[in-house]
Amino acid sequence: MAAIFLIAIVLMQEFVRKYPAPVIAKIYRDGKINLWKDSKELSAELKNFDECI
Repeated sequence: MAAIFLIAIVLMQEFVRKYPAPVIAKIYRDGKINLWKDSKELSAELKNFDECI
């Protein structure tokens, strides 16, 4: 896992500059990074969760 992290670290730095927090991303064994959920999706989910309580 450490080797994957070292491969992906530069890509992760570029990724966080591109997407505003909060985000959830997937990091693959080849170092590839894909956005899973962006701040808009996470905010909408949180709003739905708050409405259910």
